[in-house]
Amino acid sequence: MCKFTRTANAGGLLELDGRLILLDGVCGAEGPYLPTPPAVLNTLIQRPVSLAAFTHAHPDHLDPSAMKECLYAWGGTPVLGTGGVAGALSPWPVTVGEAAAAGCVTVMPIPSRHIGAAYRELEHVSLLVEGSRRCLFLGDAAPTQWKGSPLSPDVVLAPFAYAATPAAWRIVEGMAPCHLILLHMPARNNDPEGLWSMVEGVLARCQTIPVSIPEIGETVAIP
Repeated sequence: MCKFTRTANAGGLLELDGRLILLDGVCGAEGPYLPTPPAVLNTLIQRPVSLAAFTHAHPDHLDPSAMKECLYAWGGTPVLGTGGVAGALSPWPVTVGEAAAAGCVTVMPIPSRHIGAAYRELEHVSLLVEGSRRCLFLGDAAPTQWKGSPLSPDVVLAPFAYAATPAAWRIVEGMAPCHLILLHMPARNNDPEGLWSMVEGVLARCQTIPVSIPEIGETVAIP
């Protein structure tokens, strides 16, 4: 079984082969981007996960205070991330630069560039989750670096930028996933950059890959 529940602005809870993997799944508010709602956070606290992983420590991907609340409630859940994530979650131990495993599911960090020249020096990783499905979780990774990528994931979980322009969409097509789950979308009624219009315009013309854009709290079944 494989399914994904969006619990945060740009991430959520991946259920794969009986394991629960949290990916950028607890965040705060940042501009128009939505935080993890209190009700969703309370549900997470009561549902211990097998492994938590974070692509970087920006607040719209990681709320340290709320995440520590989860970690102490769960007990011994391992965490994977960057040096920035380790600093934000200290004193909780965080694995940096190495793969981590939860049963037969492994999570491999892949160094990757954050979107935007202003963040060129920021430490950021994408996360390759492998079990019976191969899932590539991209956090805020810039689309252009994956042109010609040999990763061949079954599922790509990506921010809006991967469907905001035809050029970025062609990069997704090159990965040839069976499904794209699009994240990091603002609320429709607070979208100053018109991201929804951009994405919907591209998707209206490019229908080669099934796409899901879940609301926070919504679950997507992955075939």
